[in-house]
Amino acid sequence: MQFRKRARSLPFGRANWVLFGAGILIIIVGYRLLAIPPAEGFWSLTAAPIVLVAGYCVLIPIALLRRPKRTAENGQQVEQEPGRKPGSKASKGG
Repeated sequence: MQFRKRARSLPFGRANWVLFGAGILIIIVGYRLLAIPPAEGFWSLTAAPIVLVAGYCVLIPIALLRRPKRTAENGQQVEQEPGRKPGSKASKGG
């Protein structure tokens, strides 16, 4: 068996980091809303949990699961065919 050397790169692209940062900011805003008195008010009881769920259950998972767009060697974006894994070769046959 031969092992191929892969070019090491970061698993996340710029868009992943932006979404992750937005998720962290939304979570911070949610906790700030949670701290607004009175405890039975709209901001603490309704808005804060919605914002926290959006941060924890929507933005952070999207940031972690989103794949960065592949680029060709010349810097142009490569379209990936639906249902094919990156790097797989199409079989020729008829």
